[in-house]
Amino acid sequence: MIYIIGTQINEYEKMSVEAINIIKNSDFFVGFKHSLSTARKINEFAKYRELEIRDSLLNERITEMIEELRKYKNSVLCVAGNPLIFSYAKKIMEKLNKDEYVILPTPSSVIYLCAKHKIWVNDMVLVSGHNAEDILTPQTETIKYLNAGKPVGYFVKNLDDYYNLMKRLKNINCRVYGGYELGTKKEYLFSFIPNEFIQLKKGRLILFIKPLEKNFFNMFPKNEELNVKNIPVSRDWSRALIINSMNLKYDQIVWDLGSGSGATSIWISSLLGNKGRVYSIEKNIERYEKLNENVSIYPNIITINNSYENVVDKIPSPDLIHFGGGINFESIKKVINSIKRGTNFVGAITTIESLNVFSKIDNIEYEIEMYTKSKSKKIGEKTTFIGEHVLYIIKGVKV
Repeated sequence: MIYIIGTQINEYEKMSVEAINIIKNSDFFVGFKHSLSTARKINEFAKYRELEIRDSLLNERITEMIEELRKYKNSVLCVAGNPLIFSYAKKIMEKLNKDEYVILPTPSSVIYLCAKHKIWVNDMVLVSGHNAEDILTPQTETIKYLNAGKPVGYFVKNLDDYYNLMKRLKNINCRVYGGYELGTKKEYLFSFIPNEFIQLKKGRLILFIKPLEKNFFNMFPKNEELNVKNIPVSRDWSRALIINSMNLKYDQIVWDLGSGSGATSIWISSLLGNKGRVYSIEKNIERYEKLNENVSIYPNIITINNSYENVVDKIPSPDLIHFGGGINFESIKKVINSIKRGTNFVGAITTIESLNVFSKIDNIEYEIEMYTKSKSKKIGEKTTFIGEHVLYIIKGVKV
């Protein structure tokens, strides 16, 4: 029989009697070094295999582990916490027959952390950055839950994950309770608000993030609600028409090129769902600083300070492009050449010169829509319309 046991952060005194008896009578153990330390205290005569990180990620390694676990009458996969949370444990369970294994869970390391901090845990959501290919995805989920008023237990992947998460939490009203090397002699507990986060060295890190109150943000802020000083910005009504022309769908990737204040990026991001991304690219440093200020609480906007033609080959391929500013032939040509066929683009055309840029590019098809904003004026006994503003929107696709 294969037993999958949570070893409770190296504190076997808090494990169940059943789990301890199984460990005493088992022949073979697999797990990370810190997970196996508890088993070694109980059964020093069994055979042990310490896993490397790569063992938990590669399918061929998992297959090897399963074959080895099956060789023994009683074998144990040790997990420091609740095995139902850990990705590699779940991968192993998926490849076993249901009658081959038994799960003995214990409280996870997040529960251990909360007990150490003496924090009441209620309605907690667990998010892990451990095996995420893109750390922005679990971080975005975390911010979504915090904005909904839910506390989050977060398994930190590495220091880059930690520092980037703290940067994104700066405008979220929350408190972070952390633990470093839990259950070891190096155990270190700390608590802070994200603006005053603690510098850490490499090590195993768990966080419990508690919202202090619900964080509501405006999905479609008006210009007067943003810092747009000295930045050309579209009118609110024209931005609404541009967004409507995009036909956005959940989980899309959108490039906002020449994003300026970030107003359009914010409106786009609010329609993309949790996994959607807006890459807001602005080369002017003063505008970029205001862009960061404006979008800081919107979790799925990634800002880049550069000319967009310099970064198109370094960011994920888009489903749609919004041309916000800086339209010139060489830049647009490079962008169009870098994207796949079928990619759509939208932009506001404010000059004849901008329209001429698109007319010179061969591998696109496009159409122009015109909208006018007018107000009424009484002339004698009749009422006429006086034009206030004209908006031209270009909608196209690479062919």
